[in-house]
Amino acid sequence: MRIIKHIIALAIFLITNLLYSQKTWLPVITSFEPEEKTSMALHTKNTIWIKKVSKNVEYHTRQGKKVVDGYELILYKVDCDSRKLGLIQIAVYDKEGKNVNNTKLEDYEVEMDYVIPESIGETYLDTYCNLPLIE
Repeated sequence: MRIIKHIIALAIFLITNLLYSQKTWLPVITSFEPEEKTSMALHTKNTIWIKKVSKNVEYHTRQGKKVVDGYELILYKVDCDSRKLGLIQIAVYDKEGKNVNNTKLEDYEVEMDYVIPESIGETYLDTYCNLPLIE
């Protein structure tokens, strides 16, 4: 029994170390559209990157709304205990990887909001907060 506990502890340690040491993108189901894919990667102990790949990534400029075939990277601050998310940064890329838009908030500008039940935000929060050794 003691060996099994050590093996489980080692497995949790290795998984957590792998998740924190490099960008390991975990699939997150947020849409049933086959051409739209969403994944999550840990950034720090309380932040996550969300990557959305789609033929219709929307972003806003001074000239209005634009749509591009590509992907967006969204950085969220996460608070599992209070069940809140706060948007930190959004970067939009075309399918060739060229950055077409970037929006970043300073730490004092980040507003932590409660996630809405049964929303995409709740899916992100639950996925993150249920990872091994997230405190």
